[in-house]
Amino acid sequence: MAPSGTTPAPPCPEAPFCRRSIRFGAGFRLRRSLVVVGWLLVPGLLLLGARMHNPIHFISAILLTVALWPVTTRSGEILWEGPTISVRRFWRFVPLDADWVEAAVVTPPILKRQSLVLKLKRPLHLSRYVYCRLSPGTVCDAWALVHERDWEPGAKPGHDKP
Repeated sequence: MAPSGTTPAPPCPEAPFCRRSIRFGAGFRLRRSLVVVGWLLVPGLLLLGARMHNPIHFISAILLTVALWPVTTRSGEILWEGPTISVRRFWRFVPLDADWVEAAVVTPPILKRQSLVLKLKRPLHLSRYVYCRLSPGTVCDAWALVHERDWEPGAKPGHDKP
């Protein structure tokens, strides 16, 4: 019930396209800063290994690179503003065309965390996948985005599933 003296907002005639701006990608800044610190450690480990003539530092640098590569190239943020979808991988948001996304899925909860995963038809900044962690308040919005755009894996655009 609206407080007295205020008028309720009129319903939106263009229902799905006049949404508020929704940003998917909880913890993106912390994850990105940890990735930067990790990449700064790699040359330090290589220099230390060369100086000490110890192969364990080289092995550590290789293992750190293997762990950092998927997080660097695939994690990001997704911004949904009405009809437009933008993806941020590194520093800025890049708008996606409607035909760029091949499929999308919201992962089941694992350790109380869910993610939105987009599979792109062509690579965007070194990867065809975009992973972003969902905060609990955006899970339903992520499902709405996937279903509204017919991005379910194996779904035919414009066809309802039985």
